[in-house]
Amino acid sequence: MQKTFSSMKRLRVLTVLCLQTLACGGADDTDVAVKDTVRLARPLAPAADSVCATDAEGLFTIERPMFPDRDDSPTFGYSFKLHPGTDPSGTTVIYIPGGPGGTGIDDIATIQSGLPKTFSLVATDPRGVGCNAPPSPDYYPDEFYNTVYIADDILAIVEHLKLDHYIVYGISYGTMVGTVIASRAEARGIASPSAVVLEGTVGRHFDADGDFGTLIGFAQLWQKTLDLLPAADRAQFQATPLPLGYTATDWGNVIETLLPRATYSPDDRFNTLAGCAATTLHPDRVPADRLKAARGLISAARAQHEEDPFRLHMHDILACHEIADNDFDGLELSQGELKAAHTYCDDIPLDRPFLARDWPISAPIYYLSGDDDPNTPPWQAQSHFEAETSAPRKLVHFKRAGHNPLHYNLAQENSSCVLAIWNAIATGKGFDDAVRSCNWPTKIDTDSSL
Repeated sequence: MQKTFSSMKRLRVLTVLCLQTLACGGADDTDVAVKDTVRLARPLAPAADSVCATDAEGLFTIERPMFPDRDDSPTFGYSFKLHPGTDPSGTTVIYIPGGPGGTGIDDIATIQSGLPKTFSLVATDPRGVGCNAPPSPDYYPDEFYNTVYIADDILAIVEHLKLDHYIVYGISYGTMVGTVIASRAEARGIASPSAVVLEGTVGRHFDADGDFGTLIGFAQLWQKTLDLLPAADRAQFQATPLPLGYTATDWGNVIETLLPRATYSPDDRFNTLAGCAATTLHPDRVPADRLKAARGLISAARAQHEEDPFRLHMHDILACHEIADNDFDGLELSQGELKAAHTYCDDIPLDRPFLARDWPISAPIYYLSGDDDPNTPPWQAQSHFEAETSAPRKLVHFKRAGHNPLHYNLAQENSSCVLAIWNAIATGKGFDDAVRSCNWPTKIDTDSSL
């Protein structure tokens, strides 16, 4: 998967920018305190006012082996955050962010807003990033980063909190982790999740030699978007030089950031964020504030591609060993076509390729897939659905929606339907009716046992 880390925070910001104007803020530096390299109470000493501070409300730190499959493994401090619901004995949702390298603890507001208030929420950061970041990106050896280890860290949360009614909720790369969690829980005799919710699903690794390359989804969706634009706007992206004097990389960054959001209206397929950027380009044809918004999109995309080195380090290891034999780092727009600015993984073997069929699950699975998702195209969810033959499952296709449609697409205008979906998943009743209550075109594939 490409190094875009399509976080909810980034796409929320850029959605607002497309409709309004830009407001940017910088990240604060935190002091680093290096602790014992063999036994770590916490990998990194966070700032006192940080969400990762040791006395932050709801933050737990448990001791975890660096290598859970080794008897003599050194340990480290693994942190997660619990947001209690109004019903202490009710459902708990464990949120697993994407990436690889995304974080959940500091960017959980959108998830919380979509859940019933009775639900508790556990926010997680994977080992090596966010609240679990070490003193330096290369502090841990490469073998520290492994999806099975990340899944086992979260199973340790289940045991620590003594959860017996919980839902595993993974987005993007987090769907790989969620799949392993559910399978490992059953195999190890740990309380299994009552449901597994996979949004932007990875069902198998990407294969650059076939029709499964990581760039293909972006290139296909961009061409689809380009074909829908008015001829004058389409010509701007096919011209040299490109609009507003910005480079092929600048426009590649914008398109790469906007495409996963797909449409922001369920009724107008022309109303895409990429289309919004296109129609703000000509100073002679648009108001000054729209032009300012377009320039703001460029600036925001530039800033968002200056990635956290901890996330980048984790991403490169996991992406190359488990997800893709060839991946891209950034896009360029050349004569209207999207191309990879750089590729990587060439010198790292895909020696742990992910396949859902290797991780059988019997808990109910709910797939939420955007038909216009370039990051994890619909064939990925279909692949996972077809692999998990022992699980009762439903696959929802959200038409004209993008990556992680539940909160990127539905939450804006369908907050009541999002709540209904979560209640249906928790109770195991009324899921189809909840989906149909959404103001968004959908199609549901289902296994007869659910």
